[in-house]
Amino acid sequence: MTHIVQRSLRNLLQKRRTLWLGTFFSVIAIFSVVAFYLADRSGELSLWIRSAGPFGVFLAIGLMALWCVTPVPSEGLLLVFLRIYGLLCGLIYAWIGFMISTMMVYWIARSMQALKSDQKKQVPLTFRATMAFIEASGSVGLLMARLLPVPAVVFNYAAGLLPSISLFPYVWTAAVSILPYYLMALLLYVGVSTGVWGIAVVSGVPILLVLWMGRNVRKRLDQHRAENEMGNS
Repeated sequence: MTHIVQRSLRNLLQKRRTLWLGTFFSVIAIFSVVAFYLADRSGELSLWIRSAGPFGVFLAIGLMALWCVTPVPSEGLLLVFLRIYGLLCGLIYAWIGFMISTMMVYWIARSMQALKSDQKKQVPLTFRATMAFIEASGSVGLLMARLLPVPAVVFNYAAGLLPSISLFPYVWTAAVSILPYYLMALLLYVGVSTGVWGIAVVSGVPILLVLWMGRNVRKRLDQHRAENEMGNS
């Protein structure tokens, strides 16, 4: 398991592969959401899923948990949840699924802490720089890093591998950092479904704030990466 996770992280964090993988998974997410909405134009599919009762809810939460372990953006699945369960319940179910996936990654990462020094050197440089930034900045740095438009699973592993990051800051930063993205998806859904396009436009505000904060984080990450490169030379 450890070898598979290391190899997946190495592939994910290579710049060219990251670009292509991000594009590929985003396209999958978009087509999946579009396909669902086309199939549910009459609302019968949503009604059928809701008729499953608690079993359907547990299945939906489990699906979100598995979805969030991958680099696929979870906002697409959130839009499906909003369609099926409504604004409040859809948001809550999606958030619970996200938090379950966060805990899954935490325990996997904790099981990797026993890696030998030569194995740790095989971790991609960008990933090591991320770990160094989080360790130097503490909980606030972890929160800022999580707010970057990067698959959450990357920072989940990075934080989980650090002994200095305990369970509580790991959990609360994950719980808070996903909210701007879910707020964006919620506003976009409300704006499109009601025809009030002003609300849809406002949905971009949380992301603009995140991108603005991300500029400083990226600069610090580049500094840590440069320091790691000097240390390896």
